[in-house]
Amino acid sequence: MSTKHTLAITNPGGADAEDVGSLARYIRTHVANTFGVVLQPEPTLVGIPLD
Repeated sequence: MSTKHTLAITNPGGADAEDVGSLARYIRTHVANTFGVVLQPEPTLVGIPLD
């Protein structure tokens, strides 16, 4: 997670696209389950489904 931007996922190194996608899915699922809010990704994701 970014230390400068709310809800921004960053990769300081070592993670691949699937790792980042897995983290995004985890966060999205837990926010929805905890707060009832479904987060929508801002960028267009290619080949990395969040569902």
